[in-house]
Amino acid sequence: MCDLEWPLAYAEVTSEGRRLIISLGDHLSNTTELALCMFNNDLRVLSKRASVGEDMLTKILALSTGLHDIGKASRYYCKRQDASGKLTFPYHEFLSALFLYILSWLSLGVSDSRLACIFRTSAKIVSRHHSSMPKRHPSNYTDENLIRIVRDAVQEVEGSDIMRALQPLSHNTQIRSELKIINSKINDIIPRLKNMRASEIGSVIENIAKLSSNPRDMCDAMNELVVVRAITGFLIIADNIVASRERRGTSDSPIPAYIGSWNRELERRLRGCNWVFESF
Repeated sequence: MCDLEWPLAYAEVTSEGRRLIISLGDHLSNTTELALCMFNNDLRVLSKRASVGEDMLTKILALSTGLHDIGKASRYYCKRQDASGKLTFPYHEFLSALFLYILSWLSLGVSDSRLACIFRTSAKIVSRHHSSMPKRHPSNYTDENLIRIVRDAVQEVEGSDIMRALQPLSHNTQIRSELKIINSKINDIIPRLKNMRASEIGSVIENIAKLSSNPRDMCDAMNELVVVRAITGFLIIADNIVASRERRGTSDSPIPAYIGSWNRELERRLRGCNWVFESF
């Protein structure tokens, strides 16, 4: 039984005894807005390097940031709340990636290869946003504990929780059409997720782990290696800056040195994006 206002991105009781709760929808929306604001000009440069249109890269960035933590919507994680009230979300990034990967399958089913490419590339990106942590890179797809937790977590994903988390993104014009597709397909996606066998989960994560710089292997002749590495970096920076602004406790804080460095290096950009933080 989940007695929290689900879904959440974060929850703990601080050292001062204050209950800190971060809505998943708010975190996804804030991370997306910050990433699009901060890295818009970088997409123009990346477009030339990766041999892909800037509009497609914008969609990939918006989808990757908008759904990077959607796996946290599983009520499996609500049940993991410890005695102190803190939530943990092991391997949630792989649930997010599986969700996006299923969307790529459904897109191919209606012969929309471009949309399938956007969803699949986004899946590869979100699967890597915690890859600096032990056993959190998709190349660990043979790890039995990883597969077991992901398999258990997908059983407790509900479409209503997913859509509640995505609702704050509904105003985002860059991915409005993709969000409409998710809304229309949610009753197809959830059963597919829940019916995935452990071997299928491992196989999808194995595919997600693979990257190629050979245009012949890629959708729309896109240099996948360049795109995934660059946008994963954008996601990690935006995600951690937003998390630091959400006043998370030190137990879950990103390494302060990195946050300080990014705040200095990106100071001018952050000043131009201050409107993102007005609701914090």
